Amino acid sequence: MWYYTPESSYTGHPNQITGLSLCTGYGGLELGLQLALGEAYRTICHAEWESYAASIILARMEDQTLDKSPLWSDVTTFDGRPWRGTVDILSAGYPCQPFSGAGERAGEDDDRHLWPDILRIVKEVQPPVCFFENVRGHLSLGYGTVERDLEGEGYEVECGLFSAAEMGATHKRERLFILAHRRSERRQQDIGGASGDEEAHEGRDTQSSHQPECTRDIVAHSEGVGRLEGGRGQCVVGERERSEERLNSSH
Repeated sequence: MWYYTPESSYTGHPNQITGLSLCTGYGGLELGLQLALGEAYRTICHAEWESYAASIILARMEDQTLDKSPLWSDVTTFDGRPWRGTVDILSAGYPCQPFSGAGERAGEDDDRHLWPDILRIVKEVQPPVCFFENVRGHLSLGYGTVERDLEGEGYEVECGLFSAAEMGATHKRERLFILAHRRSERRQQDIGGASGDEEAHEGRDTQSSHQPECTRDIVAHSEGVGRLEGGRGQCVVGERERSEERLNSSH
């Protein structure tokens, strides 16, 4: 069901970069996207199950920290098909409990495992870019499935482990960020660059006429944790194996 629908709906703007936020939580990823992309970015729909988190989202909409947009209550019942052709970036901080070292790490057997629903919505929406966040334990449990699923849908995938301490925070808070670009829509100049490429988005109902100067900056702004560097399919803080060693050595 809809927790909230604004009085006026987003009608589209040719220069807007639009976002669909799933498992929004308190809106950290969305704030990062706004800081990285500036006024060009607008969230056009949220989905969040927890009522307290949803109340925070609504409060941030009211004080204009977050964009006013529809808020759906349950990712498992969210229908992404009406949003196809209107979304540039699909973001999600899907539940970490199935992968976290603080729990049983039950993976797919955990009732809170929502990756299948996130993937279903990716298939329904077919966004040019997907951006996900989760705990470091996801790298050694479940990330391989995520990578294969996204590549099977035509995305190039890169990931990285980053800590808040890398940006000067007093706590470590390592997090895994996953960035995926649809191959058929990725520009020759990668994610940077701005002008003269409308043909790449022909047929989209609502699409930006430019891309952010550096989508990788989203990672730094959303968690305060540095920059993504590297190529397709890499865990870009070194190699994936090195990141797994970092994870295993902490247990």
